Amino acid sequence: MTPVTPDEMGDALSEMPGKRYVIDSLSSVIRKEGVDAAISLIKNHGGMITQDGGAILFLMYDNVHPPEDEIAVIRYADVYIHLIDERHGNEIERKMEIAKIKNANVPSRLFPYNITDEGIDLSTTARVV
Repeated sequence: MTPVTPDEMGDALSEMPGKRYVIDSLSSVIRKEGVDAAISLIKNHGGMITQDGGAILFLMYDNVHPPEDEIAVIRYADVYIHLIDERHGNEIERKMEIAKIKNANVPSRLFPYNITDEGIDLSTTARVV
């Protein structure tokens, strides 16, 4: 992990090898610098990376920002995925909602998932009753 400010982001990304990046988090940027700085990161650096065939994941945490700030950020995202967890007694049920995909239809269901040592295990099968 390389901590940088929004102003240092371009230089930091150009020095890092690879084509996949995770920015943790837009929530920190919004709280420290405002929603316009977060949108600027998405517009300026997100486009630069995806044009070259790369991918960048910006994390944003629930219940931290006013809804209008969240909506403003989501408008500039190509894909918006919402991770949901519900607690039932001593168990956690995790679901993924794909809420936006640029130029495509979004699925009309939630996808159960688990977090494992090897990453996210996504259940894409549907039950037929």
